[in-house]
Formats: sequence, C-alpha cells, structure tokens
Amino acid sequence: MLSKFIRDFIQDTVQQLPIDARVCVGFSGGLDSTVLLHLLSQEPEIKQRLYACYIHHGLHVEASVWQAHCYQVCKTLNVPFSAVAIQLEAQPKMGIEAAARTLRYRALVEQLSGEHDVLLTGHHQRDQAETVLLNMLRGSGVKGLAGMALSRNLTIGTRTVKLHRPLLNAPFSALQEFAQAHKLTWVEDSSNQSNDFKRNFVRNQVLPLLHQQWPSSQNTLARTAQNLQESSALLDRLAKIDLNQAWSNPFYIDLSVLSQAETANGTLDWAGQKNALRFWFWTHHRIILLSHHYEWINRVMSAQGDGKKNAFSCVLSQGELRFYQTRLYFLSTARLSSNKLSLSLAQALQRLNRPVFLQNHESDVLTGDIVENEYAFYLSKSQWLAGNESSDELMTNLSILDLDSVRAQPDLAEQLNTHRLKRFFQTQCIPVWERSAWPVLVMNQCVISVLGCKKSLKSGSFKCTDPNFKVLNEGFLHDQTQRVILKLNQHERLQLLTID
Repeated sequence: MLSKFIRDFIQDTVQQLPIDARVCVGFSGGLDSTVLLHLLSQEPEIKQRLYACYIHHGLHVEASVWQAHCYQVCKTLNVPFSAVAIQLEAQPKMGIEAAARTLRYRALVEQLSGEHDVLLTGHHQRDQAETVLLNMLRGSGVKGLAGMALSRNLTIGTRTVKLHRPLLNAPFSALQEFAQAHKLTWVEDSSNQSNDFKRNFVRNQVLPLLHQQWPSSQNTLARTAQNLQESSALLDRLAKIDLNQAWSNPFYIDLSVLSQAETANGTLDWAGQKNALRFWFWTHHRIILLSHHYEWINRVMSAQGDGKKNAFSCVLSQGELRFYQTRLYFLSTARLSSNKLSLSLAQALQRLNRPVFLQNHESDVLTGDIVENEYAFYLSKSQWLAGNESSDELMTNLSILDLDSVRAQPDLAEQLNTHRLKRFFQTQCIPVWERSAWPVLVMNQCVISVLGCKKSLKSGSFKCTDPNFKVLNEGFLHDQTQRVILKLNQHERLQLLTID
C-alpha cells in the first residue's frame, strides 16, 4: 500500500512527459532525490530515457564523497550518471543559498540538449511548507505565497526547459517510510542541522512547533499554496490583458501608456499597474520586486515636474531600475558591468545570427518586404565582400558609431554632426546610457542612419553626402549596382544593447 501511495504521486508527471524526451533527475544523494530516482527507474517507459546529474558545489568537505555515493546508487539502478562542478563567488550578492540554487539550475539545464528534454527534482510537501512560510515572512505577494509549482518552464539564458516536481504533494514522512521499506541508502548533509540558514531554522524549529498544535499543518500550508497558485494565474491573465493595451518589450515598459490602459472602471489604477509590472518583471527577468521598489516607482512617476527625474535609479541584487522620461528600464548586472559599448556591423550581424541576403536591384523584394518598425539599407556587393573578409576592413567605410571616440576627436565630431544626432536620440526617447552603444550607420564619416529607426531615413533626419548613394522615398539607401539588404526590427535593435 505504501509503495502504491508514493508511486501515485509521480504518475501524472510520467504521463505528461513527451515520448522522445530525455529525463534528467537533479540527484543530490539526499533522501528525496533518491526516492524519486528509484521510483522512475522502475517505470519501463522512462527507464531507457532516464539519467541523473549531481552538482558539486564545493561548499561542503564531503561533496566528493556524496558524488561517489551518487555514482554507486546509479550504477546499482543501472541509470546513467554525470557530475558537474560549479563555483560560487566569494561573496555572492544574492546570498549563498540563492546563488547556489541559481548556479545549480543553470548547470542542470546545460545538461539538457534535446528540444523536449525535461528536468525533475525531488521537492516534497515539507519543502513547499517551508517555502510558503519563508515567503510569508518576507512579505511576499500572491505569487510568492503560491510557493512552488508542480511543473513550470525554467528559463536560463536563451534555453527553456520543463521543470517537474512529481513529489511536491508527498509528505516527507511517507518518503522516509518508503526509503526504509526498500532499504534505500542516502546521504545526510550535516549543515542541515545548522539554524544559521533561514530555511533550516524553519525546518528544525518552526515546523515542529506548528506540528504539535496542528498535526496537519504542512498539508494545510501546501493546500494554501495550491489555492494561491489559482489566484496567481488569474492575476497573470489580468496583467496580460492590461499589458496588451500598452506597448512593452523585455527592455522597458512605458508607464504613461500603461496608466492609460482602459478597464471596465476607467483607466488602470495603481493596483492594476503594480500587477502588470509584477507580471512584466517576472516574465522577462524572473525578478520579484519588493514593496519599497513599487513605492519608488510610484514616487518617480508622481514627480512629473521634477527636472532631476531622469537621474532616478534603484539598485536591485540582479541589476538596476532606471527611468528615462516615462519609461522604466531594467539593466542587468552583467550589462552594467560590461564595457563593450560599441559594435561593428559584422559583430552586430553575428550577434543577431542574421544572414545578409544579396539581392539584384531588379528584384521585387526591394520594395515589397518592408513592414512597420522595420527599415532596410543596401550596400554595394563589393563593399560588403571586402568587409566580410575582415571586420577592420568593413569599419573603414562602414561602421557602428562609437560616441566615446567621437567626443575625443572634435573635428570628427563636427563632421558627424553629433549635436544633431543627440537631438535625434532625444526625440526618439533613447536614454543617455544607451547612446554610446546604439548602432549608428556611418559612411565616409557621415551619419546616414540610426539602425532600427526607419524614420531616420524616411524623414530625412540624416542625409548621405556620398554621390554614389541615394535615399529613396520608401526609406531605402542604395547604390545603382547589386545591393545587400539588412533589415532590423525594433526588438532586434534593442537586442544589440543587451551586453552579454
């Protein structure tokens, strides 16, 4: 009966797994992941696709011993095994527990190469109860109090995989009984007894006290999390509706537009704006803002007449919030610390993984391929081929403008008409900190276009003085020979500004 009780918890997950998916278990050697690996190894439809991965944090003196134990368990179960070593920063800004968790998930995701590969972890009901209590004490909102989900998409960098927690509703006591009944062996982390870590304190001190008064408290907390997950899903649905009325992207959100979003009761109030912001930050950046962050945002937006408003910024552990006019930007820590502020055209193309298409000037594609927020420019085939051999050669006649170097050369600055370029940046709402990295097309020391801004060509904001090139009414720059076309939409334009 006990075996069936425990196995029932994983059946829903097993049935959801794609038939061609490799199944990776995050295997620490602890009781919960040992039980999960044992259960999955007994499933015929999973066994041939199952493997385990141990993450060596290097934080514990017995980490190598645990790795050897995990290898032996997998050998006994005839399950493929791998181990990955990760290294934490000396003093991680987000705390050791959070930093270790982030690196652990990154390492596990990197082991999944197939399109449908999935990751399974051994989180159980007690883990859920701890998470709910910790988030409650942090003052979390609905999403935090909803705890962990049975399954969710896990995005690390550009890779997204499905994460499943099959045992999330299984009581820890039941896992203990199952492991003992099947004579399983597992490792015990002695640091789990140290109450210096908040989660350990909740596990060792708080939960036992709650259990004395309310024996089913862990189950009740897990059920509360499930109820709040439903509420969180409804709030997400509402946020999507509100954000659809406001133009937004992963790089910034315009709060003046968001505040004017129409609802059944008029424009969107502050509570609705906060909900939309919460969803935007979590969806694009996996960030949960705290109450004082929202207070800061509201305070800045209320200071419409403050001339210093554009200088406002708020530091997070993952990066920085900045305002430019009514746009709220998020700049990641990696981008803030990077000094790669200019890109050659060749680097930009490589970064976007965009091929360049050679077009004959008689092709109908030249005027039939333009859509809103896109622009195209054409270069002679000979110029492109010369530049394609070497980015340095390409930069001779065609370059991405580095404004920092321009400031150091007054004569060149005058030729490039940087004052005019500055005004263009201002009218296009391009913030100050992005201007030195913004891709600007330069030919023969003359600004001819700001990449991604079709208006810069069409409105005549910049004019090319080279007699071999002409600006057409459709917004095309071209010569009279064979042409190369590069089209950059607004999302890709902003993508160039996210420095790795």
